[in-house]
Amino acid sequence: MTSTAPRDQPMHFVVNIAENASPATNASAKRKCTTKRFRRKPSNQQTEWQEEARRKYMKESRTRILDEWVGYPHLATFQSSTPKFSLYRGFSYLHGRMLLELQDEVAVLERELDQFDRGDKEGTSSQQLSLRSRAYDMRESKNLSKGTRTRRDILKEIRTKLVEYDDLLIKAREIAAFRKPSGEDYKSVKQWFFNNKPLTEAAREDEFITWKEDIVSLH
Repeated sequence: MTSTAPRDQPMHFVVNIAENASPATNASAKRKCTTKRFRRKPSNQQTEWQEEARRKYMKESRTRILDEWVGYPHLATFQSSTPKFSLYRGFSYLHGRMLLELQDEVAVLERELDQFDRGDKEGTSSQQLSLRSRAYDMRESKNLSKGTRTRRDILKEIRTKLVEYDDLLIKAREIAAFRKPSGEDYKSVKQWFFNNKPLTEAAREDEFITWKEDIVSLH
């Protein structure tokens, strides 16, 4: 009498074991005929279908596929694939240069305001009143001939320039607090640049990755 494969396992080999065989024979048969499932290798057509399905899913889920892009889209897709690869220049030198520029512009206005205030302090009682009352100073400024520079003009410029300076100062401090990439992460991104060359070398647009000391990480 032979055993039959269970109906719920149609893909298994059927193991034939004689009822009157010795236990040793049956054990040997079981070892030699262990059940295994048939596994077919996917055909080329199946592989293509799976790849097409994967790309369709990625497209519908708004996930970018790296090898579908070239140039800046290729680079952006790579760098956004993981925070560790989000490396960019901090432009610390230019932040410092612009801060110095704005700082001096504010300082020039500051000296001009001081000179204006000293002139009124040492002037007539009416001029001194301009230092004591903002409303009076505004009225006096309107009475001056057109084109004459007033204290109101200086203060207005200072307000605009000082806000610009403060914003840049705060941003520079925030960027300075960004972490530097680890040596391994920087090396990985630089090697990817070397292997893939996503940007045009002639335009020197790919040089930013070589500014190691100026690179900051979003990780």
